[in-house]
Amino acid sequence: MSGSFPTPDNEQNFLNMGVMVINTDKEIVYANKNVDDLFDGKIITNMNYKELFDEKSLKSVNSVMLFSDNRKEEMIYINNHPRIIKGFYYSSNERIYFALFIIDGLMESKKAHFQKIMNKIVDKSVVAMTILDENYNIIYVNDFFTLLYGYTASEVEGENINKLLCPCDENFFDKRVEYAEKEGYWRGEDRRIRKDKSAFPSSSSLSIIHDDEQNFLCYLDVARDITDRQVELEQLKKMSFIDPLTELMNRRQFKVIFNNEWCRAMTQAYSVSVIMIDIDFFKNYNDHFGHPAGDECLKEVASGLSEVLRKSDTIARYGGEEFIVLLPGIGEKDAVRVSEKLRKTIESLEIKHIGSEVSKHVTISLGVASVIPERGMEPQTLISIADDALYDAKKEGRNQVKTRSFQKESVQCTNR
Repeated sequence: MSGSFPTPDNEQNFLNMGVMVINTDKEIVYANKNVDDLFDGKIITNMNYKELFDEKSLKSVNSVMLFSDNRKEEMIYINNHPRIIKGFYYSSNERIYFALFIIDGLMESKKAHFQKIMNKIVDKSVVAMTILDENYNIIYVNDFFTLLYGYTASEVEGENINKLLCPCDENFFDKRVEYAEKEGYWRGEDRRIRKDKSAFPSSSSLSIIHDDEQNFLCYLDVARDITDRQVELEQLKKMSFIDPLTELMNRRQFKVIFNNEWCRAMTQAYSVSVIMIDIDFFKNYNDHFGHPAGDECLKEVASGLSEVLRKSDTIARYGGEEFIVLLPGIGEKDAVRVSEKLRKTIESLEIKHIGSEVSKHVTISLGVASVIPERGMEPQTLISIADDALYDAKKEGRNQVKTRSFQKESVQCTNR
């Protein structure tokens, strides 16, 4: 059928659908090629549109025309093929027209069907999916999110993503976004916080979602609990993390545990204490008794120190004759008490030490530092302060406990 579409809109906008224009006299004044093909070329200019449809389809067309303001859609069949129809009224050259759109119903049904499938896949996925707006605020979470974090969707809607991140990782989220903008996505491991404040290791990713015109739509954050995987890896790597002589953990492993404990303490606002320990005049011990005897001495000291500590405490051989202890949930006063008990325990072993200048037996010097971690504090600083306190103990005669305080503003050390 020939004719022009009586509207400023260009026909190119409707290449993928059929368009039929009907005037107030119920006459077809325009039909594009798609509609003409649908009706096998039967459409004639100014014919009544009712002549094209069977009784059932005509009811659907009339219903769409009657309720067009509500964007009503109907399904009809043309030549036994499903079609979706919808339309709207408009004015052109002071006349009123109705534009009827005819869409491939089978294709639209498939799209809707697969969209439902995709929605179910997202909701039933075994990873936590979080959709964020441009300010990193949460606007959608899938079902598994609740299983992983413990929050319901309503509890986190509008909250910032930082609610789910370990405070240690908060400052890095902007960098993830920058990387994702450059590379298309970010992927890595971090620590996440559940509703009950417990932390867990996560294999995470961040993607930026755009529309077809590359306009920003949202961020997609994906998290997967990898606790079990890390446990397996820890078991495989255990030998590389253990000091073979004393069978205590080594310095590298201590750093991992200390950083994790620091993160938890920062989240839950409790104290952590570090004790640095050094065997007094150990070089003289080796020189007099020989290195094999020195090794046995280290093993006895390590065993004695371990027996004093709780299961929740951590002890490691830090290097040479130095040991380090981490006391989670312990403030300075109690840390000093534990340190004094450690000192007396080693003294009570009565390991003969001819080369010592302070005792006939092996003794230890200890330095203590405690703090409730806050944002902006570095965990290594606490170790450094404990090491300075150990220096004080050795300088002032050895075989004693000394402390230094953690100054939040300037991180200065002061003698106790």
